[in-house]
Parts: sequence; structure tokens; C-alpha cells
Amino acid sequence: MMGSTAYNGWCERFVENAYGTSGKYASALAAFNALKAAGTMKYTTTNIPAGSLVFSRNDWDGGYGHVMIARGDGTFINPASTVRVSNNPAGGTTNQYRFLGWSPAPAGWPGR
Repeated sequence: MMGSTAYNGWCERFVENAYGTSGKYASALAAFNALKAAGTMKYTTTNIPAGSLVFSRNDWDGGYGHVMIARGDGTFINPASTVRVSNNPAGGTTNQYRFLGWSPAPAGWPGR
């Protein structure tokens, strides 16, 4: 999917599809809140394990938030306008994004 623009604006759908599921959460922010309530959210920005869901926000995300998948080497698969590798755990290229935290994918997701 690298280089694809098919998920522009649909980051939560991208990570769910990567795990072989869909329709679990209405948005990245909804997923973040559910995982936070479940007690699985972590707040460190280093040593994020491969496959973890990494959440952030910005001022213009419409309340949906953003989510990426950690590669385990300090980089992330970022389904922004184009699916690409990002070095920033907040997902952006500048400080306009706010890192929220990370969590393992939910245990019930098939690709886990």
C-alpha cells in the first residue's frame, strides 16, 4: 500500500484493514478513547513495539484524530494523504500534531 492515496482521510480504516478487520471504530479518536478506557494506552514516544497503533491530533482533524502503525524501529506507516513512512510518532512533519499515545491493536483483531 506504500504510495497509495486510497486511504486519504481514512487512517482508522487503513489500520483496521491492515489487521484484517473493518468497522470497529468510527474514527481514530474513538479508537484511542476506547483503548484508553480499556487501560492499554501507553504514553512513551520511544521504543514503540512493531504493530502498535500510534495516535495523534491536530487542530484541523475535525475531531477524528489520526492513527498510524509502528514498525518497531522508530518509524511508522502513516496513512496520511499518501501512505508513507514517518519518523515522527505524532505523524506530522512539524509540531502541529500532538502525540496522544500508543496501544497494541485490540486482542480480537484477526491480524494480531
